[in-house]
Amino acid sequence: MKPLNLNGLKIDYDATDVNKVNVGVRHELAEPFLRGPIPLAWLESAAQLGGKSLNVGLSLWFLAGVTGSRTVRFNQNRQERFGVKRDAARRAIRRLEVAGLISVARGDGRCLVVTLNHVNKISNQTTNPKQGVCHE
Repeated sequence: MKPLNLNGLKIDYDATDVNKVNVGVRHELAEPFLRGPIPLAWLESAAQLGGKSLNVGLSLWFLAGVTGSRTVRFNQNRQERFGVKRDAARRAIRRLEVAGLISVARGDGRCLVVTLNHVNKISNQTTNPKQGVCHE
């Protein structure tokens, strides 16, 4: 595992509250952004699954931030923003599900309903993330 790089952090000593840290990064007004906090253990697990799993995971966290809920409707056709084609999105959802990072409710002809699981609910299957992956 790579060490955490803290070079970009700057302390603003002129601020009224010296305990606040200024990272110097801010989104523009009306620009979409990823809302956190996102558990680092969740991201690390998704990154190790391979394929577009991390991309799809970030997409799910983006939707969760927009809706304010860990349960979101996932449309495989709208993943271009995250560089994911429809078939790759389907495989990534399956990998995330097998790893225990998400729970998925499926309906005929409907968007998937995906719930982002808490880190403490992640199963031990994350040690072998490709086991049981559907190769369609």
